[in-house]
Amino acid sequence: MERVIESSGLTINSFARYVGLPRGENLYQIKRGNYGVSLGVAKKIHAKFPQYPISWLMHGEAESAATPEGDAFVVRIPVYRDSSVAEFPPKEVPERYLLLSAEEARGAQIALCTDDQFGTVLQHWLVLLREPDGEVINGRVYFVMTECFYLFCSVYRIEGDPARLRLKSLFATADDDLEVRCEEICVMWPVCGAICGLK
Repeated sequence: MERVIESSGLTINSFARYVGLPRGENLYQIKRGNYGVSLGVAKKIHAKFPQYPISWLMHGEAESAATPEGDAFVVRIPVYRDSSVAEFPPKEVPERYLLLSAEEARGAQIALCTDDQFGTVLQHWLVLLREPDGEVINGRVYFVMTECFYLFCSVYRIEGDPARLRLKSLFATADDDLEVRCEEICVMWPVCGAICGLK
């Protein structure tokens, strides 16, 4: 919390007012370590400072904290090669870290290095992902994992059937258009961007 407030250039009370908190006393207590950061406070801060992920504000997870470098913020994003990463934050030790400007990272909290199982088109990409923060956005690209498969796809709600989703592959395949029950989905992380053609 101290890093966030210092990088803003505001006093604690000014910071509290800027993010929409009634007073700075809670921030003083958080800064001293007497309280943790609640989800509500983390969301307010993230809304004004999106370079700080909600999970990091609350728990310091995934180490994707932004640090000032010149006039820009640089985000340190952990990179995982194992496509079976299914928890947030992942418990595996990251292979390395990727440094991007906050603008380029677009809110990403982890990067997944795709392997041969994603086919030749997506092989050796770094796909930037973040933790889901609400309901499904129609047409948005997600990394979806079930017990039977995982893929990058556009996700659509099915009108009149809230218990199912339609998954449209980003590339034409035999499984170009799938319908799955929501309960079958283990992971559905929003895709923030991708860096392609890595070897």
